[in-house]
Amino acid sequence: MNFRKNISPLLPGIFSLAAAAALLLLSDLTNRREESRQRDKIRVAMIHYGFTADCNDVQTGILERFAEKGLIKDEGLIFDEFNSNGDVATLNEIVKLVSSKDYNLIFTTTLNVTQAVSDKIKKTPVLFTVVANPVGNGLGTSYKDHIPNVTGIDAMSYTDEGIDLIKRYMPDVRRIGQLFVPGEMASVSGLKELERSCREENIELVSAPINSVSDVAEVISILCSKHIDAVCQMPDGYTIPAFSVIIRVTRKLKIPLFCFISSQVKQGAIAAIAGDFTQQGREIADIGFRILDGESPKDIPFSRIKQIRTVINQEAAMAYGLKTPVELMNSSVEVIEN
Repeated sequence: MNFRKNISPLLPGIFSLAAAAALLLLSDLTNRREESRQRDKIRVAMIHYGFTADCNDVQTGILERFAEKGLIKDEGLIFDEFNSNGDVATLNEIVKLVSSKDYNLIFTTTLNVTQAVSDKIKKTPVLFTVVANPVGNGLGTSYKDHIPNVTGIDAMSYTDEGIDLIKRYMPDVRRIGQLFVPGEMASVSGLKELERSCREENIELVSAPINSVSDVAEVISILCSKHIDAVCQMPDGYTIPAFSVIIRVTRKLKIPLFCFISSQVKQGAIAAIAGDFTQQGREIADIGFRILDGESPKDIPFSRIKQIRTVINQEAAMAYGLKTPVELMNSSVEVIEN
């Protein structure tokens, strides 16, 4: 009886402590379950240098393919997107952040991002896209012998097919112009490929360097004054954002404009042999699944973008004073309707 009297005043406190302990235990169990669920998810980082249509298409393709495998963003898939917006210092900070986290896969777009990541991250698999000439730019000594944790799909433009497309519109073409970026290795590599294709067709390639987006208007005007028959513009970090300027100048001077990106045909270029970057995203996702299943990146050779298509803009052709060949229209092409 005395015991009950002595303990009675303590009971509310005991019950409060028990309730608090139960809540803490429940909270801890909940946190552990959440941590377990997070560990069970596939953790992916996607790193861009800047926002361009081709990089965005790659990301779309990756997410589509993951979804088809039942890995939905924010459900079975943690998908962290990073964009340096063209700033090298920001890119370096992103790489530092990504390297400190436990990702299963890192997807990269463009050469500068891939180089920055592969220089700092040596264990996590790195899968690149939208990279021209990966071997020539230091990612390996061959498509089979490369940095052990790095593999991917290149984005080399199909320059032979591009020159053939121009000749279908302009059979007598003899002199072609192009802008390029001397400080961008992918741009220089693309220029060399285009030079080779032109040389094989006895076409002279006149190139002009640009060092910033603001250079484009002046340099394309100078290039068009050099008695060229057409401009065949390969993609790079400066001409992509300034492509509307190239269209405006070339149309004013009636110098036909061809390219290698379908979105630029939609903008107003005449035609392109274009890589399907959404499909490239799906293909690089499939390589990611192989790695998640246990295959090592070092055993997966670099590959080339597999699907290309001819994209034409008839209204643009007419604006430049050209007519789209009937046989081209009757073939398997994508026609842009303005």
